[in-house]
Amino acid sequence: MNIEITPDIIIRYGDPIAISYSNGIGAGLFITHERSIQYYCFMHSLHSPNGLGKYHNAAWINTYMRELSERTREPRKAYIYGDHVMSRVVPLDIEIYKGTELYKEYEITKEIIHEHQNYWAANEIL
Repeated sequence: MNIEITPDIIIRYGDPIAISYSNGIGAGLFITHERSIQYYCFMHSLHSPNGLGKYHNAAWINTYMRELSERTREPRKAYIYGDHVMSRVVPLDIEIYKGTELYKEYEITKEIIHEHQNYWAANEIL
């Protein structure tokens, strides 16, 4: 399901978004909105919590990016839920991050999503 911010701003599957969550801001590619907002999340810094109260280090990020590039790992999925989730998501102009690790992860994740879409589309025809 898409998210309509205004009549001329609609967030669709695969669009880059910024998410307000847990007193911070994250970035990701939108998947769907049903009871929660689901998205493929990006790592934006070495100091981002990994959900276990620990922090990612450079070696882990390098391994994650290599595995994404080699297609041996799926992009990380995340979701937000609760009150006012629609007001916690906005479209993100990803082009301002060109030349950064965030942009590299965006490009790889976008490629993987398109590969899966083409695979799923072919499966449904067969």
